[in-house]
Amino acid sequence: MRWRLPIRNILAVVAAAVGTLLSAFVSSDLDFFKENLLSSLQIRWSATALESQRAISLAVHNASGKKVSLLIHQSGLSPGALVDFSSGAFKDGPQISYLDHIVRCPVLSLMPTAAQTTISSHFDRHSKSLTLQSLQTLLEQLWRNESKHHMTPADLEGFATQHNPSAVECGQAKTKPKYCDTEREYQEWERFVSTAKVQASETWQKSTGLSVTYEKDFIAPSGSLYFSGTLEPNMTTYLLLRYGTDGVVPTTELITLGDISTQVSTDEDLLAETWKIAWRYHLWLTITLLGIGFLFWWSTLAKPTLKEKPLFKVVNIALRTDGTGNDEVWDVIYNRIRLHMMSEFRAFCAGFKKTGAQLSSVEVFDYLRDRLRVAYGVTGQLLNNSRELETNMHLYLRDLAARV
Repeated sequence: MRWRLPIRNILAVVAAAVGTLLSAFVSSDLDFFKENLLSSLQIRWSATALESQRAISLAVHNASGKKVSLLIHQSGLSPGALVDFSSGAFKDGPQISYLDHIVRCPVLSLMPTAAQTTISSHFDRHSKSLTLQSLQTLLEQLWRNESKHHMTPADLEGFATQHNPSAVECGQAKTKPKYCDTEREYQEWERFVSTAKVQASETWQKSTGLSVTYEKDFIAPSGSLYFSGTLEPNMTTYLLLRYGTDGVVPTTELITLGDISTQVSTDEDLLAETWKIAWRYHLWLTITLLGIGFLFWWSTLAKPTLKEKPLFKVVNIALRTDGTGNDEVWDVIYNRIRLHMMSEFRAFCAGFKKTGAQLSSVEVFDYLRDRLRVAYGVTGQLLNNSRELETNMHLYLRDLAARV
């Protein structure tokens, strides 16, 4: 039977490992360590390149129990590179397009009927030319074609480069540059297209929960693009950014205010339980938590409770800790011996023909406890085994029955 010992050792290791895992990831006593060591896994995000669609799919999942404020930053966008972006609560479900909101913003309804018809026909839902840049270009063209406007592309280009530094010059100089004639019209254009952008951003935020911000350009962003919002507990938000025909490799980062996030590599990891993926993304933190869990298991779950320990060991604990408020230990001893103690005491009373002795179980136990304390105080020696405890209790109960 030599093989029995290795099997026992293996089973002991397996039991310890299972106990450690359960205590580390399930026990509420380790919540502090889980929240601090694995908090970065509570907020997860992924960025997947969809080459066939010339798009990047971003997803953020909040696995924590609190709301999270997040900021998605995409940088390195060249002018006109971003075709459109959309968001939704499901990866493969319907998503809400930002471009659709711009096409339907209220300020466009103020344009002439012919211009509105042109926009509707040009931006059919299934048209491949549906882009932010082409919308901005079309709006510029339609706006210039109105009879009350006189700006030409050359005027627009010249004014765009001189607008900010020439504000005072156009207002005060006697001899004004040519582009100052377009000052009023260009300001009207700025107000018009900026209003369209603000209205679209507000309605898109109400529909998706994400606000979009970009400083450069009016409708088609370039440079840096920011998405911000609040993500509810155990919720996921998806963001799809579509690009033009040119290869685009923008830089994407997620910033969570007051929290640390982890970028995961697969959709399965995005929604997986923390304990399933912790080792993959934070190996050393996971090992640390398992070590703490093992110590917790070894010091608590792996050791028998007072009710499971041999009675003489519990008595030794009570004697060693006497005077330190260890009433709980003595209560355990009392509950474990009460029935046997009273049965033996009554038998001794009957043997001494003292059937009239009326002592309660608490009084009998107090006598036994006092005798155990005295014996320990005199000798300083603890009980060696259960037999010694039974012998001493037998003598103490016999003496008590003889005296009452």
